[in-house]
Amino acid sequence: MGSDVCARTFAMALVKSRNLKQLCFEGIADGVQFSEEAFKDIIATALHFLPQLEELYFDYHYIDRGGYDALSNTLRLGGVKKLKTLRLASSNMGDDGLLSLVAGLNHCQNLVELSLYGNNEITVAGLRTLTGFLQSESCRLESLNMDALDMRDEGVMVLATGLRDYKVLKCLYLSRNFIGDEGITALASTLVESESLQCLDLSSNYHIGDTGVAALVSGITAAANTSLENLRLSGNAFTTTTAGISDEQSVILANALANNTSLTHLGIGYGIPKAGEEAFSKLLCDTSSINTIYSSNHTLEVIGDIEDGGEPEPSHDSIKRYLMLNRNTRVFKYHGLNLMCKILINYPDLGDMEPFYRWKLKFLPLIADWFQRACYYRNYLEESFEVFQCRELSGIYKFIRGVPLLVSDGYWSQQLEQVHVKKRRFEEAEKQLLLELLAKKRKVEEEEMQVLDRLSGMRASV
Repeated sequence: MGSDVCARTFAMALVKSRNLKQLCFEGIADGVQFSEEAFKDIIATALHFLPQLEELYFDYHYIDRGGYDALSNTLRLGGVKKLKTLRLASSNMGDDGLLSLVAGLNHCQNLVELSLYGNNEITVAGLRTLTGFLQSESCRLESLNMDALDMRDEGVMVLATGLRDYKVLKCLYLSRNFIGDEGITALASTLVESESLQCLDLSSNYHIGDTGVAALVSGITAAANTSLENLRLSGNAFTTTTAGISDEQSVILANALANNTSLTHLGIGYGIPKAGEEAFSKLLCDTSSINTIYSSNHTLEVIGDIEDGGEPEPSHDSIKRYLMLNRNTRVFKYHGLNLMCKILINYPDLGDMEPFYRWKLKFLPLIADWFQRACYYRNYLEESFEVFQCRELSGIYKFIRGVPLLVSDGYWSQQLEQVHVKKRRFEEAEKQLLLELLAKKRKVEEEEMQVLDRLSGMRASV
């Protein structure tokens, strides 16, 4: 299908395929490279007659300005009104091509995915054109792939301006763009405003250091309604030490995710140092008490390098176990699996029962029901039914044993309080009586002074 004649013949055949939903021409994979005229024939002849087309791929094709003009014209005239995905990876796009394409994209009301991967001839001027599209009312993009565009700090700062008020973007791919701390700081400010972004790929930019990751962490922490699920940071300055991410940065990241309930995948390289493993272990399960376990992170499923599809995890056994529990809770839809297992791993019989004593025997059925539900997950604890039953009996016994002590303590506390009440009443009566005696004494003293004054007067007159 490499010749132009075959391309034109194929274009005519496509006209008859009015129900076609996906059209894929990948230049390198298929060995297809059309001339300018052949490309225009396919665009002008075929696409106008494919009203059901939803996905269009022209990856790795050498498309000149005339080709982009033809594609833009087709999009503008509504030839593919239902188009949802457009991929133009490494397709010789520059500023002029992007300018022409955006003119057509403004008429694609259903387009949700756009890939410009590898078009590194696009400059800051072209990115300004794209940000204009992002700020337009016609833009509905949910996924934007701009990997390997050589954007650098200046380019990503322009893009961040366009994304600041864009509320529907779910996936943003910016790997291999040589972004540094200044660019990532500008981009991080958009995280505070974003309520839709689910995947952010900043891997292999090489220049993002401590300042950049601190700004990114600040953005994640400040975003009250963040929906971010997948964050890729491997292959940057702060993740390229011999151990992968540094001690300091791993602790900062772990602390920043303490209240995060959306992130499931964190790509930070292949290695996590000891201090980082301790921080992430505490993030996933803070064993200080049952309450702190309840408040721990129960959504994070992968920590490692996820850029290339692999998911190597830390060597720390507890982290592996907690990540697995979080993952299985979502995959198998076992609500409460991770939380129950984390509690049972660290508190075999629920530990300190004293906070529950105030409910007395009313709380006993709740304890029994909790262990009954947790019994379904005992396989994750690698325990037999008999061993798990010992846990349940121990927990119930500890509670029942503690309740009478509480009742007894309560009785004598009440008796002591009653004695204290009587004592306070006696002291108040004693005080009142003393005041009355003092008042009578002062009255007698006043009468004495009056008598003395009269006696002195009489003596003086004699």
